[in-house]
Amino acid sequence: MYRLLIVDDEAIEREALKYIVQKSDLTIDAIEEACNGQEAISVAAISESDIIIMDIKMPGLNGIESSKIIRKIKAETKIIFLTAFDELD
Repeated sequence: MYRLLIVDDEAIEREALKYIVQKSDLTIDAIEEACNGQEAISVAAISESDIIIMDIKMPGLNGIESSKIIRKIKAETKIIFLTAFDELD
């Protein structure tokens, strides 16, 4: 079983992803949430998340910046970036 952390500043996006995962056949036994990059770092530091679904554009620390920090403290955690923007620099 896997533990998932969903990070997005939009509550409706977090709820939609949570719903999709819960209705799937994935072996996810726990889902945690964070609403920004700083909170993601805090939750990742104390949780046992195996997978993080991370929004890229968030206020404060964006997904890229917070992922760099998370990778330093939890190198084994897999991070999937998610964004609704059509263009990425």
